[in-house]
Parts: sequence; structure tokens; C-alpha cells
Amino acid sequence: MPDITHTLKMDLQNNDLLMFFKPWQLECMKTLWNNSDGLSSREVWEPIKDDIGRASVINFLEAMTLEGLLDKHEITGKARARMVYHID
Repeated sequence: MPDITHTLKMDLQNNDLLMFFKPWQLECMKTLWNNSDGLSSREVWEPIKDDIGRASVINFLEAMTLEGLLDKHEITGKARARMVYHID
């Protein structure tokens, strides 16, 4: 069995999923939970773009993929390939 190091930390000052996610991260996850087809990082970022930068969302999505909470696959668009993230 592979050795997996998890990066999720628990914040005991909060309740529910906010113990594990910052508010903007939880919004990202809710956005993905509400879309079974998967979304690009831009689509995940769109509802919270006034609160956090897109690079932070991309880094979060990649970290959650490494944690095994999300899956991703590549699709090819007009100009370039992009990742689509979804909950397994």
C-alpha cells in the first residue's frame, strides 16, 4: 500500500466542514458537488472571484486531487487543453 501524506488539517474552532476548509474552499467544493459533469478551474472560481484569486483556486483543486477528494481529466479546447475537476 502506498504511503500517502495528507495535508488536510482540522480547525477545532469551527463546526461542520469549516473544520477542514476555509470558507472560499468550501464554496469551491459546493460548486463541484452541484455539478456532476465536472468544471474547469475558471468555472469553480467564478462564484468567488471577488474573494480570492484564481491561482489560489487552482492550487486548492490540485491539492484536493492529490488528497483523493477530486478527480480530474484533460479536455482540449479551441486554443489549448484544460483540466476539468469533478468529485469521484
